[in-house]
Amino acid sequence: MREAWKQSGIGLDKSDGDETASISVVIPSYQRPQSLRKCLKALDRQTWLPKEVIVVCRTTDTLSIEVVRKWELDARCYQKSLALVEEPGQVAALRIGTQAVTSELVAYTDDDTVPEPDWLERIASYYKDRSVGGVGGRDVIDGVRSLRTASRVGVLTWYGKLIGNHHVGCVGVRSVDVLKGANASFRTSLVQFPDFLRGDGAQVHNEVYVCLRIRSMGYSLIYDPAIQVLHYPGPRFDRGGRGGVVRSAIRDAAFNGHVSMLLYLPWPMKVVRSVYSVVLGHRGSPGLFRWLLGCIRGERDIRLSFIPTQLGHLDGTKFYFHHHVLHRLFKATTSSLPKTGERLKEL
Repeated sequence: MREAWKQSGIGLDKSDGDETASISVVIPSYQRPQSLRKCLKALDRQTWLPKEVIVVCRTTDTLSIEVVRKWELDARCYQKSLALVEEPGQVAALRIGTQAVTSELVAYTDDDTVPEPDWLERIASYYKDRSVGGVGGRDVIDGVRSLRTASRVGVLTWYGKLIGNHHVGCVGVRSVDVLKGANASFRTSLVQFPDFLRGDGAQVHNEVYVCLRIRSMGYSLIYDPAIQVLHYPGPRFDRGGRGGVVRSAIRDAAFNGHVSMLLYLPWPMKVVRSVYSVVLGHRGSPGLFRWLLGCIRGERDIRLSFIPTQLGHLDGTKFYFHHHVLHRLFKATTSSLPKTGERLKEL
């Protein structure tokens, strides 16, 4: 059973944080200038000021760039920076922003959030423990705090189902498997954004790769529901949009999540996860049983998403075996050839 984290995270003051660690904030932004302006103002009001805030905008997004330029003129006790990216997709923006980070810690949020004033202060308090690789919290949807809480948050079950609920929150602080990208932080040296994740916009589940990789290195990830950003979901300008059933976007999201799990789960879980995703599945990632149930219930979104979901899982499995399993086997084989040649010469 997963133990709750001992630190409460409540009632912190600056002396509780790790004063030797500095924090940078990275915000990928695209065509949401009004939301971005509110987010940047909230960062100016932080009780624990970051070392720097890096906003990454697409080179063609002139309105967002203008917002950042005006914000830069309002001098504060931290560095304000604009980074530009030409390549579409959130991962490219996150990669550019992370490469510019000069702090030991990096916090990520979206341009449609408003971080609470103690957001960074609460995050910093957990990094006194060197075993902690990442810290995140709750994104309060539309700023409405519900009394309802979830029993499990950010958990990857033994059969490979990812349970989110980061926006719902839970009672107490706990160790998790995955943090949500809208409210997450990590030790900068541990962060890696691969170039094989698919999608032309949000590139759903990119945080799954980042988190599982850090967990596989032996670090813990901490979720504290008191670490909050108010999340006002803005429009997405990619194929998937928000809530739409776009087959190519569903296939990309399924690929991203599945290949991330295959890369970092132990072999028994890889097998169970693969069987579960095909035979059972769940609403967000329907397998055969969930598809049949959706047909009976008349759930159009389930019926339409079944095939692209399964194709995405198939793509992820093929990618994993081709680029990871076979590559390692080939590397092991070629590395043994010189030794074999030396033995033959000795004979």
